[in-house]
Amino acid sequence: MEIIEGFLDDIVFQSEDDMYCVLRLRGKGVGRFTAVYRGPSPNVGMGLRLTGSWGEHPKFGKQFAVANLEITELVKPKRRKRRQNVAASPELVDFLETHGLSAAYAERIEKVYQDTSIKQIENNPYILVKDVKGIGFKLADRLAMYLGVERNDARRIEAGICYELTEMGKQGHVCMPEGELIERTAKILGCQKISVAEKYQELVQEDLLRTENSNGICYVYSEEFYEAEVETARLLKFLRDGAKRLAKVDADAVIGDWEKEAKITLAKEQKDAIYASLEHGVLVLTGGPGTGKTTVVKGIMNVLTKAGCSIFLAAPTGRAARRLAESAGQTAKTVHRLLEYRPSDGNFANYVFGKNEEKGKWELMSINMKRLSKWSV
Repeated sequence: MEIIEGFLDDIVFQSEDDMYCVLRLRGKGVGRFTAVYRGPSPNVGMGLRLTGSWGEHPKFGKQFAVANLEITELVKPKRRKRRQNVAASPELVDFLETHGLSAAYAERIEKVYQDTSIKQIENNPYILVKDVKGIGFKLADRLAMYLGVERNDARRIEAGICYELTEMGKQGHVCMPEGELIERTAKILGCQKISVAEKYQELVQEDLLRTENSNGICYVYSEEFYEAEVETARLLKFLRDGAKRLAKVDADAVIGDWEKEAKITLAKEQKDAIYASLEHGVLVLTGGPGTGKTTVVKGIMNVLTKAGCSIFLAAPTGRAARRLAESAGQTAKTVHRLLEYRPSDGNFANYVFGKNEEKGKWELMSINMKRLSKWSV
């Protein structure tokens, strides 16, 4: 086998599971060349010692098949200068770079763990996900692979389960069916489902995950999402039961006058929805396109305006708010703007609501929601 030393110029390809990569390097005596390696790629600019053999790919031509890859002390001048600008211990910088993580994270890591940074990471690299801003599961998993963590390692599976729940949360799902969670986690980790199932059961027994059964299906929550959903249910119940009764209003007369004015005739279901808005503190109005939801909202607004109510319209996005305003004929805001969502004391890492449970007092808030979770418990 041949040994080549050089610098990594570019990562042409890196598989999602970090187990295969195509690299472009500049080697001593061979110039620029392409290498393929079954494992996670090092960082661009690092010095490498490659052991392997040359081969000919039918489509991409000459390539160096790497059997063994070592990171050397060689560092490009520009990279060496960047290292010098990092306000962290040289030992931590070297440790991160020789284990596939950029030195740019060194300051943040050292701020959290101080002198124990390397020891903490070696003990469990996945703690970086929850402790250090900017480091997600994929980066931590990359580091773990360099440290020799096995695919079926319990620490990796636990982090993978939490990662999958977080990813589904980004798509609007606060929970997911137990079987699907296990299957999807096993797939992204490239490990056996039985291993994921065993670790999952441990997390449930230790109360690190929450579950709810509905219609014979067990749904799984992270602690954060579970608490958020429980609190949301509590607040909805409070609104439902604690809403003040409206002043006496002749809904039939108001609806009749509005039908004549707008030259429309409401269906029984549409009138029922307007009546329901007078009786309940919370009303969810659903229906497909063209079923008359906008007409009902206008009817509710008309009746409650005659009753002397203050009305606010909101939608999740700016575009949806504009469409709601156009259809309802009244100004609409995004939910965040209506609730005055802003940085706390100018700190952009921490946001608060100016209008909260104590300060937000409205007689009617109409929120236009287009997207619901695929799973409903």
